[in-house]
Amino acid sequence: MTNVDEPQGDPSWADTYYEVWCPYEARILYNLGAFETPEDADEAAAVHNGQFTPPHDAVGTLRVPPLDGLLEQLTGDQLETLQNAALLVIGAREEAATLLSRAGVADSSDGFFGSPCHRCVCPQYQGRDETVCERISCRHSAAQHAY
Repeated sequence: MTNVDEPQGDPSWADTYYEVWCPYEARILYNLGAFETPEDADEAAAVHNGQFTPPHDAVGTLRVPPLDGLLEQLTGDQLETLQNAALLVIGAREEAATLLSRAGVADSSDGFFGSPCHRCVCPQYQGRDETVCERISCRHSAAQHAY
């Protein structure tokens, strides 16, 4: 039995850290380094933003390790199940955004419940029952958007 009082580290998640994304430059600012806390990443983003007129809109983001290593270990049936689950997650996010928009709580286009691709800069998954995103510049799986 697992002792819940002890951390159950997963080595595949050991590469998780915070970094700075600048939409103006459309890239991660690797020259700023990696950060242990979101506050440190946000502080570095604020310093970066202040160096430009008009200021950039860089923000601290969580860097999640690639899903590819996990996908390689799955069987065909497991990959299909993951894909179906990812489509459910994306659909639920879209439905939640629509409900909030109708209630006047949030604009659904603001990405509040969006599913950005964790492999490229595609802003949101397109394609309901497709195995890959329909965006020509993306073409990644729903799982790569939803995990």
